[in-house]
Amino acid sequence: MHKAILQRLCSDPRQSLARFATNREGMNIVGAFRDRVDHPLWIAKTATTPAAIAHLRQERDALVHLQPWSKALNIPAVLDAEETEEDLCLIQGAVDGVAPRMRLPVNLSSRRFPQPMLAAMSWLEHFRRWVTPPGGKSLMDITHEVIHGLEFLRPHSTSTIDGLIKVLRNNPPSGRIPVVAVHGDFWWQNTLFGPHGIGVIDWDAFHAGVAIEDIFTFALSCCIPNGRHLHDIDSFKSAFFASTSVCQFVQEAIADCHLGVGDARFCFYFFIANRTLFKASSNDWLKVLGWLLEHDYPPVGRLAGFSDCHPT
Repeated sequence: MHKAILQRLCSDPRQSLARFATNREGMNIVGAFRDRVDHPLWIAKTATTPAAIAHLRQERDALVHLQPWSKALNIPAVLDAEETEEDLCLIQGAVDGVAPRMRLPVNLSSRRFPQPMLAAMSWLEHFRRWVTPPGGKSLMDITHEVIHGLEFLRPHSTSTIDGLIKVLRNNPPSGRIPVVAVHGDFWWQNTLFGPHGIGVIDWDAFHAGVAIEDIFTFALSCCIPNGRHLHDIDSFKSAFFASTSVCQFVQEAIADCHLGVGDARFCFYFFIANRTLFKASSNDWLKVLGWLLEHDYPPVGRLAGFSDCHPT
């Protein structure tokens, strides 16, 4: 056990630890509890492999950046962080709440989307309005960085990566898309509903990007059986390229963001690029890229029969 965790335990002997499940290799997560309290007091994450340390470092830096808004947005605050040559331990405040299951029926009207889904979208609005995006870079500069990251993945799948890079280069943003703070992994199990409203956890994909990225991620998670791991292309098609309520929700979100046809196409493939980079250790998103290449990189909704004529 990391010494930072031991020190915090010794400060209050009434605390006990419980291990949380994680699918990230080299990551250990525990929560501290007290008697008769059913939610953790704090969470400790310890990373011991280079990849896990990189992700945890990203989360630590994100939470430090977000500290001024942590109470208002109900997100974890950094309580302690210690990094050595061998590991990184991040102790953060816990967010009280549970994640509601949000798998939507195909024929659901947009006017009847579940209240938790609408509440999550409202939380996103406040998040984008309040939080300063990190880095202070233009969207074009950020896009160049994303393309540079994709170039490192070329040995794994040259044709599909090159195709995505070409789409980003040939469809640059118009200049009307604002750079905003993006959670980066805004799937429904990262949104917790509790006595203090919505809290949001797992910030290792936090970055500066475009507003609709988090909406795309959330919509996709509503089509995946476990909410997170994209094991088949059908879930992806249900969210973005099928006659489903989720795809309808995505189309309405694009319209609400006042994205023209070109900017909507750029934002979608910018989202695809960032998900591919974040999930670089998995082949799931390379399969998505192969499907998109096969269908000549269609705009969202095109294969479902939706119009791609969004307001400018």
